[in-house]
Amino acid sequence: EEAIMPELHPEIVFNQIVKQIHVHMEDTKTGQVYWDADYEIPTQFIENLKGKSKLTKTMLPANPLNPGTNFRKPCLPKDENEPHLFDISIQTQDKTYKDGFTLWGKHEGFHNFRGPMAHIGFEAYRLPVLEKDPESGEEKEQLGDWEPGGSYSKGPAHDSRQMRLIYGEEDPWYNEDTGDTGRVYYDYIINPWARRRGMYKYLDKYALPPLTHPQHQSSGEVNPYFGPEFFLL
Repeated sequence: EEAIMPELHPEIVFNQIVKQIHVHMEDTKTGQVYWDADYEIPTQFIENLKGKSKLTKTMLPANPLNPGTNFRKPCLPKDENEPHLFDISIQTQDKTYKDGFTLWGKHEGFHNFRGPMAHIGFEAYRLPVLEKDPESGEEKEQLGDWEPGGSYSKGPAHDSRQMRLIYGEEDPWYNEDTGDTGRVYYDYIINPWARRRGMYKYLDKYALPPLTHPQHQSSGEVNPYFGPEFFLL
């Protein structure tokens, strides 16, 4: 969906002074483009004094009439059960070759050892809806019949909380009350406050059940934490 004012697009901070940049965001799984625009960053006295530049959330693109310039929020089908990795690539367009006139192009960009572009990656995924089992009191995935355009997926269902954690179907850091992801600037770094929330409650929530749990009492049953090829002795 199209972004709504005032947050037109993500804010990006550069650790160097830049004037002209190009950004491109796409879903690496489908190839669908969600953002492709050029920006001219004006002089920013406070940021420039720190040797930085900032693409603010409300900055308008230099090529507003070109298709794809308006940022679109990532959106997955309602029945999608697998994560999608999104990639935002950024490159400068305001540096020149030694002659001082020929501008760098797409193949030069930031001209660093990592390549011509800087990249920001993040995952988007839909978590399964959970409901309490009336008999055991444990949370299980809500099941139903799949139909085109519906909310039920064709993916496998995992009854145990530990298996949902392993397969990325539960996020221990997401705060449902505030919507906070529990992550910092880089998506793979967990915010220490997210770990401390509820006095490290996640350690108990996702711990394996004790040996006194009924699951461990019968021999020859499938151990749901290791898969059908492993059996309890």
